Amino acid sequence: TPVARDRQGQGHKCDNASGLNPEQGSTGPAHPVADSGHVDSPTSHAESANISATTSSHQPTYSLARTAAMLSAAAGLKLGLRELARPPEQFELKDLDRYDLIMCVDDNSRQAILREVAEDPSTTNFVSYYEEKVLLLTSFTQYETDAAMLASGGFALLPRQFSYLLRPGLAASKLSRDVVSPGLAGERGAEEWDGMVQILILSCAAFVKFLMDAMPENLFWEPLD
Repeated sequence: TPVARDRQGQGHKCDNASGLNPEQGSTGPAHPVADSGHVDSPTSHAESANISATTSSHQPTYSLARTAAMLSAAAGLKLGLRELARPPEQFELKDLDRYDLIMCVDDNSRQAILREVAEDPSTTNFVSYYEEKVLLLTSFTQYETDAAMLASGGFALLPRQFSYLLRPGLAASKLSRDVVSPGLAGERGAEEWDGMVQILILSCAAFVKFLMDAMPENLFWEPLD
């Protein structure tokens, strides 16, 4: 896994690689940035960019019918029980320095994190600094053009299956702010599931493209032992 040098010159997983605001580095807390280490969770795939995905602290309890509906819908995306049953990673205040960005699926989660930042003595003086790091996953939905998102061929941003799924809901997804959990057991369950999938495809693809464009050409990399 690649690492980069942080502001203190220590090796960490691609610290300060987001490119959102390179000048804000000196305004953060004086303590060293924590090493993210290995996280055995779905966020591991984003570790090379030092990003954490977070959910709210109160996890829903799903009914048997909703779980069965979710498994059935997920099969179309080739997602198995292992991916769906894996417990979500919970946000901890130290994640603010462990990761460059904290990506939230909805505004309630983001506001809850920022309230915790404002109330904790160790971070209360750096609220404006951390506000730049806590973002909605949908923050980047306008980053790429429709044509780029729906392109096909060898240099396409998305695999054909994903661009096909995104196409009917692209316009609505670009206007979405929260990623809403679908009520799969209800009458509109399939429609809500499709809408959630479309928002996630658009948000994640646009965000990855932003990271690719933002990576400095002269960033120093070295392998971890």
